[in-house]
Amino acid sequence: MSAAVPLLTADGIEKAFGNRLVLSDVTFTIHHGERLGLVGLNGAGKSTMMRIVAGMTRSKTEADFKPDPASTPDSGELVRPRGTDVVYVAQEPAFPADQTVDAALKLGLRRHADLHARLEAIEASFATLPDDQLDDLLEEQATLHDRLIRMGGWDLQHEVEALRTALRLPIATAAMGTLSGGERRRVALAQALLSRPDVLLLDEPTNHLDTAAIEWLQGHLIAQADALLVVTHDRAFLDGVATRILELDRGRIYSYPGNYSAFIEAQAERLSLEAIAEDKRQSFVRTELAWIRRKESAQRKKSSARIAAFEQVVAAAPGQDDRRPDPLQFRLPPGPRLGKTVLESKNISKTLGGKLLFKDVELTILPGERLGIVGPNGAGKTTLVKTLLGQIPPDKGQVIIGANTRVAAMDQGRVDLDDEKTVLDEVSEGSDWVPLADGQVHVRTFLRQMLFHATAIDTRIGQLSGGERNRVMLARLLRRAGNLLVLDEPTNDLDLVTLGVLEEALVDFPGAAIIVSHDRWFLDRVATSIIAFEGNGRVVRYEGNWSDWQRSRGRPEPVKELAREAHREPAKDLTPSMQTPASPKRKLSFKEQRELDGMEAAIEAAESLASRLEAEMANPATFKLGKDAARAAALKATTARAAVDALYARWNELTS
Repeated sequence: MSAAVPLLTADGIEKAFGNRLVLSDVTFTIHHGERLGLVGLNGAGKSTMMRIVAGMTRSKTEADFKPDPASTPDSGELVRPRGTDVVYVAQEPAFPADQTVDAALKLGLRRHADLHARLEAIEASFATLPDDQLDDLLEEQATLHDRLIRMGGWDLQHEVEALRTALRLPIATAAMGTLSGGERRRVALAQALLSRPDVLLLDEPTNHLDTAAIEWLQGHLIAQADALLVVTHDRAFLDGVATRILELDRGRIYSYPGNYSAFIEAQAERLSLEAIAEDKRQSFVRTELAWIRRKESAQRKKSSARIAAFEQVVAAAPGQDDRRPDPLQFRLPPGPRLGKTVLESKNISKTLGGKLLFKDVELTILPGERLGIVGPNGAGKTTLVKTLLGQIPPDKGQVIIGANTRVAAMDQGRVDLDDEKTVLDEVSEGSDWVPLADGQVHVRTFLRQMLFHATAIDTRIGQLSGGERNRVMLARLLRRAGNLLVLDEPTNDLDLVTLGVLEEALVDFPGAAIIVSHDRWFLDRVATSIIAFEGNGRVVRYEGNWSDWQRSRGRPEPVKELAREAHREPAKDLTPSMQTPASPKRKLSFKEQRELDGMEAAIEAAESLASRLEAEMANPATFKLGKDAARAAALKATTARAAVDALYARWNELTS
């Protein structure tokens, strides 16, 4: 298939649920190698669009789909060339309860195994067929061989093991019914990556992944040539992966070349132009309305053309569904005035199930601090938070909570919501008014400021999406007016607008905050220090945000460790200290510098040669020359690609 031919085309897609038009004339294409990020407000229709692109909806297993009216457009069409494979990983993948992790991964290898078997069958038939009957088989062999190479080659066992490690998958014999939602999502992601589809659809893939796994996934998706359409709230992930951004806004879709940073600039320009156009329209309407209402004796002489133009402009006013929502407003009430110490821990340790989570942690939180807690999944981050809040006792040590400290917490699972209550009941908690720093507002007004539509305010919690549930938790958290906010994975399922406003509110918050998060962009914006779980019970505090922490990793003595020997004085050095400067980078010799200066051109030339030889290897004409010629072409292509890898390895060596 030519790279110029789109793998998938959406043409004029429209979809409505009742009277609500979710998608309006949505048109876009996906080409080979493109990595598209799909963004928009919660409820904008992103997941609906993903299901429509997949053309199916989940039935009993993630690998078993069936057409469904909810995933079929009301009008428009989806076009994809015959044989194009599309795989969709939903936010809540479903598996048979008794299926093992290993069996699920083997389903991901099914397409690869089928190709392998067909190529072996073709190879076996060469010995029995006369030469004049080999042309069609040689052409099929070339096509399948090219596809197999794009899917990772002949042996994928090494990739299976790499996925097990990178995504921290459960043991191979574990039954899917015994796994948590996050574990099932990681298995579904691994299954999809192994299948190497032509188009991969991922809905919030970074939820329930720790930072190391997110960074690995980001690199893995960039390295693969597959096309990608991804919905994610992770802006750092989008910034690193996306080559184009699709924005769903009021039912319509807008395309922006580049990554998330480029999208933010281009979107601001588009919205500015929209605002200018609307201002001009309203100015024209005001002028013409004054003219029409003017008391003139010669009414009949008024220009019928001018009146018609006026009526057209009035008719062009954006409808309710066309208007952008009012800006989201997060105003964090400060709560009671904090004392000198918000919270303090002295030599606390905790072991669960025989595993040491943290040891001898000493920590002081002061007013205005925003601590980001990071570390691998299962390291003990949530346990540390619960210990600091007094919800579970430490094995040893002591936690002191300030006399004026009032905690407002939001848990990761959002389980502290009653599915039978309405949004209004859950947030109001029996009061019609919400106290804010500049006065109180009615709870319905408060919820509208949180971007809840008037009809959604009286909707039961059990009918809400993940992002909407998260906003309910945030709304309830805000109205409680705590001065120590505790947020466990607050960014999961939130749209980008809500995230940005929440960040600004936290930066302006006069109280203190503890934030458990894998969202690198979020921690870069709000954190004043990072508490990192570094294994074997070691917990270290770093000054600055997530990027500062990354730069300081690997130093011999990066910062003060939050653990002390029993004989050392416990009080004076608990507050963060400035980090020592990084060790200087090794100075290159004159010869090495010359080599590095020419490395970019060398890599470009090697990439070009490897691509040309790989194209020759996949060309059916090469196979028509005979087996020896085909093997020789494959050897040349493999050697050229190895040379590219060696150049990249040398470049990393010279620049590290």
